[in-house]
Amino acid sequence: MSVDLDHLIVFCSAGAPEAEDLVGLGLTEGSPNIHTGQGRFATCPTIDAQVVELMKQPSNNTRQNEPLTRAMTTRNASCSCGQLTFVTDEEPIRVSVCHCHACQRRTGSPFGVQARFRKAGVTIAGVSSEYVRVGDRGSKITFHFCPFCGSTVHYQIEGRDDSVVVPVGAFAEPTFPSPTISVYEERKHSWVQLPEQIEHLD
Repeated sequence: MSVDLDHLIVFCSAGAPEAEDLVGLGLTEGSPNIHTGQGRFATCPTIDAQVVELMKQPSNNTRQNEPLTRAMTTRNASCSCGQLTFVTDEEPIRVSVCHCHACQRRTGSPFGVQARFRKAGVTIAGVSSEYVRVGDRGSKITFHFCPFCGSTVHYQIEGRDDSVVVPVGAFAEPTFPSPTISVYEERKHSWVQLPEQIEHLD
């Protein structure tokens, strides 16, 4: 989406500043508009560090219901020693919780939490070893783990060659998107409590 700077409103976290404060913030004549949140406007040729939200305003060459521009989030996953890495600028296709015995043994935890991404949207670097196991439905799953520290960083499921799966813990990111589905719940530990609003499958 192209941005028409003459019709771009930028909302700031700051209140309505005095004229001398605007100079201190680097605000000068030009466009786009800076809205201070209290009904006053200033103008700035660049986006200042205090800008917290961008909003498009319809113009002659833009569609009224066109979605807002969002900054991309780069997500970095790695093994424990940092040798094997996974980087993506895309959001996960799906985040799931799995209670199967294989995931429990793989993670050393009562369940595994994993995120699926488009393979074309990721960059993987480093040396990895492979372990292949056959799932309950007969498909092969190829796990890629660091040969030095042993951490699994990504894996692929046979028949889903266009995607790659990453254990969520490899991102070490507390704000990572929450799971939307929980599977193999007949093997779930009795004390584990998950959000009611997600999909639950036995």
